[in-house]
Amino acid sequence: MLIAIVLSLLSGVTRTVSRMVNAQLSERIGPFQSTFYNYVLGLLCSVLILFLSRDPWPVSTLTAGQIPAWAYWGGGIGVLFVVLSNFVTPKMPAFAMTLLIFGGQIGAGIVIDVFIHQQFSLGQIAGGMLILVGLLGNLFIDQNRQLA
Repeated sequence: MLIAIVLSLLSGVTRTVSRMVNAQLSERIGPFQSTFYNYVLGLLCSVLILFLSRDPWPVSTLTAGQIPAWAYWGGGIGVLFVVLSNFVTPKMPAFAMTLLIFGGQIGAGIVIDVFIHQQFSLGQIAGGMLILVGLLGNLFIDQNRQLA
């Protein structure tokens, strides 16, 4: 479990750093071209990692046929995330952007747990709502300080 926690934290760090780097490129060449280069380099890195890991490649037709079609849309959803981030990141501080993304992830996590995994927990929903209220409170306080 400790490894999963450390890797989750590392994932959050890399997502924030990636968002900032993409935003810098986006300001220079535009959000769509920046997204394109992000995914071209991502593809090259993925192929290298796949090659070095010695996992079977490409996915066999037997395995591919057993996977629901919607499961392949993660890359497309990732493109949407990068494009949206490229538009928004240059317009707000990294911390505020991270808080808002975190709030969106909490909401999405609750919806996925309830509707896909059929796991409804009042504790999770209450905890998620408290975190969202805290995040929004933090953003509100920071915004009022900047206006003063």
